Amino acid sequence: MIDNPTKIITIEDVMEILSISSKKTIYTYIQQGKLNPINKDDWHIEGRYEFDIEDVVRLQEELKKPGLTTKEVAQQLDISVNSE
Repeated sequence: MIDNPTKIITIEDVMEILSISSKKTIYTYIQQGKLNPINKDDWHIEGRYEFDIEDVVRLQEELKKPGLTTKEVAQQLDISVNSE
């Protein structure tokens, strides 16, 4: 019996979670070591990469930019982003 089952997801799922429209970006993350497929050495058997959702969520947190966006600051100050 498995106590802690791993949730396996596909590259398409990763793209959706990270709001990425290009597989090339995912492949770049793999090359950079930011994202590691659980089947990196034998992906050709299944014909696709598979990922542990926990690794994808971790990367999602890493990709979040610190601080506030211009829009968020404008909303907090109750001003228009285009104010001069």
